[in-house]
Amino acid sequence: MAIMAISLSACQVPPLDVYYSMNNNTNFSQYKSFSVSSTSISDKVFLDVLTRKISTVLEDKGYRQEAESKADLVVVYHIDIDQGEKIKQEAIPVKGNIYTRATLEAVYEAQILVNVVDTKTKMVVWKASSSRDLTNIDTSKIDEEKAHQRMLELFESFPAQ
Repeated sequence: MAIMAISLSACQVPPLDVYYSMNNNTNFSQYKSFSVSSTSISDKVFLDVLTRKISTVLEDKGYRQEAESKADLVVVYHIDIDQGEKIKQEAIPVKGNIYTRATLEAVYEAQILVNVVDTKTKMVVWKASSSRDLTNIDTSKIDEEKAHQRMLELFESFPAQ
């Protein structure tokens, strides 16, 4: 039984670390509709999935999707995938001296930034960001259920109607 529990927990992806801020003077009950757009230049299929999942989460919170010209809010998101190397520096104390060892470390990370803009005032009323190490994640196919779960986590603090 313990081995099965360890196996199951090893397969689970930890929740996103989400950083958000909201204009506390904004009355979100005035907003009824939204549209979603991306500023990323990336895989269209992937962006379409994210746009659909963001829309689903906001609809579940009581908002309805409209064309951008008719929406009260515009949700604009940007995804950046960093794949390369970074320098990692480590301080090593030796006999009262400090030596620095520099090594290259592989980086495979995704970041998302979301701004929700009031279409009348053009002011950002809510924003969130998160990043995730993709090193141990299979990115060869899109798992729509996981994408939905991550968008639920990202928009958890967004006020419902």
